[in-house]
Amino acid sequence: MLVLRSVFRGTLGLLIVVGLWSSLRLSYLTVTATAPCPSILSIPLCYLAAIGYLSMLASQIPTLGKLKHRLFYPAWAIVFLIAASGSSVELFAGDTCPRTDGGVPMCYISLAFCAAILMFHQFELRSSELAGTT
Repeated sequence: MLVLRSVFRGTLGLLIVVGLWSSLRLSYLTVTATAPCPSILSIPLCYLAAIGYLSMLASQIPTLGKLKHRLFYPAWAIVFLIAASGSSVELFAGDTCPRTDGGVPMCYISLAFCAAILMFHQFELRSSELAGTT
């Protein structure tokens, strides 16, 4: 069970780090005006997503105890809402989200990351409960 929990925890950490890296990269492209991301109230959404991913990463610190859930879920919700709303607008209006070099809207990728992060977070939580540690 410990090996399985380690796999879940490692995969979760990796997904969060890749999401953070991607949002920081997009934030940099926004600052340099190379490929600006959409804004709300003059705040680029990629900045908010980066803060969300950073908070999710901080929630993985083992010494936080129960506080980690209070940090993880709001951060995840912010990133999820940005990705879900961006994906919805992209589907219906088109040309809203920044795209990868291959032409895939990044909000779709972020939405998939959000789903995977929540799934692995739940797997890790369940394996902790089964092992008797939280």
